[in-house]
Amino acid sequence: IIAVSIALLFTRMDVLKTRNKLESLTSRESSFLLNNLIFLGICFSVLWGTMFPLVSEAVQGARITVG
Repeated sequence: IIAVSIALLFTRMDVLKTRNKLESLTSRESSFLLNNLIFLGICFSVLWGTMFPLVSEAVQGARITVG
């Protein structure tokens, strides 16, 4: 699913490009962008904390806990 999604993003990159540029760092659009980047970082840290013990146990055979 991820590979197909990435492939679709790359094939439709010209359609997805915006015509407008960010004019100011305090505009509504840049606030939404910053908000999305913060949530992406939070999602990545939750994914890392969830998957790291599972992958570590599968690779090393030792059980570890986070938190």
